[in-house]
Amino acid sequence: IYSGMARQLCMLLDRVLAPKSIVGVSWGDTLRVMAESMPPVKRPCQGVVPIIGAVGEIETGIFPNRIADAYSQKLRSHAYLVNTPGLVDSIETKKLVTADTSFSKIAAIWKKVSIILFSISSLRKATSISGGDIFTKDQWSEVESAGASVTTNFNFLDKEGAEVKTKLSKRIVNLSYHEMKKKEHRVLASSGNDKVQPILSALKSELPTVLITDLKTARSLINKQNKL
Repeated sequence: IYSGMARQLCMLLDRVLAPKSIVGVSWGDTLRVMAESMPPVKRPCQGVVPIIGAVGEIETGIFPNRIADAYSQKLRSHAYLVNTPGLVDSIETKKLVTADTSFSKIAAIWKKVSIILFSISSLRKATSISGGDIFTKDQWSEVESAGASVTTNFNFLDKEGAEVKTKLSKRIVNLSYHEMKKKEHRVLASSGNDKVQPILSALKSELPTVLITDLKTARSLINKQNKL
């Protein structure tokens, strides 16, 4: 399934990439496996950059910099590295790290990104985000109590696709939901029965301009939407 999705992504990138294009990628198992499976893209671009700070474990392969590097190799381009943590201890710490010169360079690159690739997860399922010991149970409870049900690039959405802001959101270093929606090409890659409701929430938000999924998941999406 992921190999098929990777081929579709390759064909899409071959259509939309330009020499000065910068591709922003999020993180997670779906994006990792697609990067490993994707054929080389015919059109080179300027570079690939993570759109979230450092999260996860390097050993698992879902570390954002490793995923960005994997895509850059398939796109024959440069990989920009983001070493700022994706989750910091306090709002004050976030202000300090995002004001640092090293991060300001990344922020400038994020503004130039024209294509973003991201996945989506439920807050209640065993996924990369919930299984990576990134958030505590209390933090998850806070996010769920605020009405969030899904997350994409550490941005939280409710079931209807509306953004949910929490205290935790103010400590996350990422390309925000608002900034993601400004990008010309916004590619959501996700599949599986447990991703049907999260994908529907994302589609309601109008965040993705493109959805890459498998046939079974697509049929489930249509059936679920028809029942609403």
